[in-house]
Parts: sequence; C-alpha cells; structure tokens
Amino acid sequence: MIYKMISSNPGITIAEMAVNIGVSDRQVRKYLKRMTDMKFIVREGGRKNGTWRIIDGDYEDFFERI
Repeated sequence: MIYKMISSNPGITIAEMAVNIGVSDRQVRKYLKRMTDMKFIVREGGRKNGTWRIIDGDYEDFFERI
C-alpha cells in the first residue's frame, strides 16, 4: 500500500499514509525505515518539502501504466 501511495503522490506525508492505511504514524515510520534500509525507496529533499522516490525501476509508475 505504501508503494501505491508513493507512486500516486510522491509528496505524501507520514500522517496521510497512516490515515489511509489505518495504523499509527509510528508504525508507518517503521515501515518506511525498513523500506529505505532495503533500498526500495528514498527520501529526496527535507522533511517538510521533500518527496519520496521508488528506487525499483520495474515498480516505479506501475499504477500509472495499468
């Protein structure tokens, strides 16, 4: 679900992700940390005005292509 949200809106916040998934902000942070450690996603820019980017080329823009 996080991949889908980032793909459709790279500027999505952790709070928005938490509401969409139905979990706490802290849990979303854990998921994002795990995904960045595994080199699936990366945060570009600062905390306030930054965006998320999916590193996996096969997955990037997947939902826009179908």
